[in-house]
Amino acid sequence: MQYKAKLNFKFYLVTLLLSAAVTLIVWFVYGLLTERIALGGGEYFQAREQAIIAMLVCLIGSSWVFSLITLLRQILRGYAFIADENGIHNTLTLKIVFSVILVVPVKNIPYSAVRYRTELYSEDEINQIADKFRKKRVTITTLALDKSKIDVAKPLRPFAGGMYTLCSGFTAEKSAAVLEKLKAIPAFSAIPERAVDN
Repeated sequence: MQYKAKLNFKFYLVTLLLSAAVTLIVWFVYGLLTERIALGGGEYFQAREQAIIAMLVCLIGSSWVFSLITLLRQILRGYAFIADENGIHNTLTLKIVFSVILVVPVKNIPYSAVRYRTELYSEDEINQIADKFRKKRVTITTLALDKSKIDVAKPLRPFAGGMYTLCSGFTAEKSAAVLEKLKAIPAFSAIPERAVDN
């Protein structure tokens, strides 16, 4: 059995917002280096200040550009992940450190790399947004990974997340429906489940 989780509108929206952010960074660095961005009073940054600011912005921006390319690549594939008896394939993990956003492509997560899974049914976060959503339940399935066993490019391995949430919130089907499809795969169902406090 093979299950392909399709992407939802939110994934395309996030990609569009990240595209806008990358465009803004490119414009800012260009304006900074060509002295089109001035301080108050019409003064410009000194050459040393320009270099330091440009380096910091480019460092952050490079992670955004890489992440954007990764998201666009996933859109071309047309799905969030594929799951079968051998594992979860062609998916993404996310790492955020301050302003550095890194979406890491993962070729394969074999079930042998999953130490355990947790299922969280959460209402608390929604309650904080609006009372009208009080009865809505969100299923979040998280897989605890042994990163040494997942198939990811070696330079990116340190940035791959140790927890994987099945692209939660970015699949066309609700998270609970995605979980039911995965539980139909015997190898996935065999993953030990760890209880969490809801």
